[in-house]
Amino acid sequence: MPKYLTEDDVSSAVLRFLQHHRWAIAHYHPPGGQASIALHLANGDRVVPDLVAYRYDTLLTIESKGTYDAGDVRKLSSLMGDIAACDQLAHVAWRHARLTQATAATEWRFRFAHAFDGPLPAAHPAAVHFIRVATNSRVSSDLVLD
Repeated sequence: MPKYLTEDDVSSAVLRFLQHHRWAIAHYHPPGGQASIALHLANGDRVVPDLVAYRYDTLLTIESKGTYDAGDVRKLSSLMGDIAACDQLAHVAWRHARLTQATAATEWRFRFAHAFDGPLPAAHPAAVHFIRVATNSRVSSDLVLD
């Protein structure tokens, strides 16, 4: 059985990659972390995203796991279909920009991605992007991140 990265390794590699490519990190919830934002969905569910980052007019929400996790993909799919959750994500980015004196868009292109190590299943939904982290911490994605 192949050895995959841990969720912490994947999250850390994606965080470093995004920072290196000048993404502003509005929210980072490391595995096992306690203090974080919670998005309230219209159906009453709460979602705590692992990472929220922005650059130019793109707002990126990421869920990370050591390997592909269909539950995280479902969570991201529920976020992208929820206008109130997207409004909350925009507020997180705008608040971060105001506090750090960064430039933020007035309108966002929302993108949602699942970060993981290992193979991408054939049935992965196209609306949720992927970010793969190899054991050498090399990051690849179907999104343009750099």
